[in-house]
Amino acid sequence: MRWIRMIVTLSGGGPGGRDWRDHPAGSPPFEVEDWEAEDLIRIGLAVAAPEGGEEPPQLAPMPHDIKQRWVDYAISQGEDPDIAPNMTKADLMSKYGGRL
Repeated sequence: MRWIRMIVTLSGGGPGGRDWRDHPAGSPPFEVEDWEAEDLIRIGLAVAAPEGGEEPPQLAPMPHDIKQRWVDYAISQGEDPDIAPNMTKADLMSKYGGRL
């Protein structure tokens, strides 16, 4: 078993009757089978999380970082996962980085 954190919100069911709506992007990490974790990470739907699901506080990205890092950070800070990708990088930096 491995711990993951979803970075994309899915709908519908998963293996073993899991409802993906219970694990939207940015929600707390959860445990899945090894093969499922590898598949979700490989196709860019999830990232690995530390064992036990506890993650250290995330530092704000640097101004030169790509927009996706800012989107991921905004979601980790509570931004709606459906809204964050549609914000401009400047908006994300202004709201979550204390920059601009």
